[in-house]
This record gives sequence, C-alpha cells and structure tokens, in this order.
Amino acid sequence: MKKKKSNKNIYLVLFILFLSAAIGYGGFLLYKSKQKADADEYMTSLADSYTESVTPTATDTPTPTPEPTATPEPTETPEPTPEPVDPLAGVDVPEKAIDWEGLEAENPDIYAWIYIPNTNVDYPILQHPTEQSYYLDHNIDHSEGYPGCIYTHLRNNKDWSDPNTIIYGHNMRSGTMFASLHYYEDGEFFNNNRYVYIYTPDQGTLVYEIFAARTGGDEDILGAYDFTNEETFKSYIYTILNSRDMSGHIRNDVTVDTTDHIITLSTCTGDSSTRLLVEAVLLNDEHVPEYSFVKTN
Repeated sequence: MKKKKSNKNIYLVLFILFLSAAIGYGGFLLYKSKQKADADEYMTSLADSYTESVTPTATDTPTPTPEPTATPEPTETPEPTPEPVDPLAGVDVPEKAIDWEGLEAENPDIYAWIYIPNTNVDYPILQHPTEQSYYLDHNIDHSEGYPGCIYTHLRNNKDWSDPNTIIYGHNMRSGTMFASLHYYEDGEFFNNNRYVYIYTPDQGTLVYEIFAARTGGDEDILGAYDFTNEETFKSYIYTILNSRDMSGHIRNDVTVDTTDHIITLSTCTGDSSTRLLVEAVLLNDEHVPEYSFVKTN
C-alpha cells in the first residue's frame, strides 16, 4: 500500500515538474515572440520617424527681356555638340528628406537607406565595424534576435564602388524586411517595378535598375567569387544573363558589363539550400568612385 502511494507521489512530482517546465517554456516563447514583434514594428516605424517624401515644386522665374544686339556678321555654323546622355532620363526618382544626424544617434552603423516602390522595403542599411554578419541576428538597438537589420558585409566598401555589393535581409513572415522581394518572382511585377533607390548622406541618391530576379545557392557570394578579378566578374554577369532558371526573370533590355557597379539583394527562400537574389545595375555611376580590378598575369 505504501509502495503504491509512493509511486503516486513520484508521478505527481514529475507531473508538476513537467507542467512547470511547459509553462516556463511557453512563457519564454511568448516573450521572444513579443520581442521579435516589437523589434519588427520598430524597424518599420523608422521610415516615419527619420524620412520624409519630398515633392518637387516648380518655381516661376520671370523671363528677362533680352537687350537688343547688333546683327552679327555671318560665320560658319559649327558642328553641333552632342548632348550628354542622361542615365536617369525617364526615371521618376522619389525624393526623400532623411534625418542622417538622427539616424546616426540611433545607431552609427547606419550609412545608407534603401527604398523599393510597391514593396515594404524602406529601411536603413547598416554595416558593423568588426563583425561580418552581426546584423543577421541583432536589431538596430543591438538586442539579439529577429528581425535583424538590412546590412552589408565588411568586405563591401560603404561608398558603393565595388563591382558587386551584397545586401542582406530576412524573409519575415510578417512581410517586413526583405520578404516582399518575393514579389519579383511574379513576371508582371518584375516587368513593372524596375528600380531600387539607395539614399546616402554624401553621394546623393543612387538609382539601380533591376535586371534579374533568380534563385541562387546559399553560398557566401563574396567568399565564392573574387570580384577583384575582372574575368570573374565578367563570368558572374554572363551566368546571370544566360540563366536557364525557369522560375527566374531576366531583363534582356538592360546592358550590364564589367564597367558597371551592381547590387545583389539576398534573402531566404523556403529551402535552406537556396537564396532569392534580386540584382540591379547602377545607372548614375558618376556618384561613385571607379573600381580598379587587380591585374593578373
């Protein structure tokens, strides 16, 4: 009789311990979920806090009355000088007033802002001074966990002069961060939404035209490809433009070569072995330094 009672006591203690552990773990999950939601909401609110869309306004300038001039002697008509081609002709560039001082006070690792119309991508870009992937699992306030930040590796310069700058962001279920890059898997969206805008405090607005949206491997691109070598960069571009990925999209009317600067926006897919890569070429490259490839024998 005592043995049965003893067994019951043991089972009761075990049950209480299991129940306590379950409640504790459930509470931990709720805490982490709320922490992630708060960080996600805060990242989304930054656009309202530190940026403002600017609508250019026309100003009426009176036309001066020309002074009468003497009729000049007839001379030979010089050959007309061709007008320089405007790389942004026909591109409607959204203007943003960005509080760079406020963002620096928020986190000095912020060095640019990325905006893609008709998506949820409207965030600061960060780069940690010592750790390559710090912002993969750290938020803007340095707390650990999701959603992390939009960021670049140390191996990329912050002046956008590299042949290929890789920009990372999580594919959040809430639709924030880089989740809406998956819109580009739809052919119609890909064709109708061509541009990525990157705002900088010193170089103005950099305008990139998207030329590819494709599924790539999960390798570290900057580790797998030596972009200091011109032939490697040329091969990389060729592989993209001649991709046979039936689920991807390539824009054949956009010219890309080794004199260009491109960005690769990288986020997760549902498969841990692949990444969604959206790639775009800089149009107004007069704003960034020229890149000098390492000479090879």
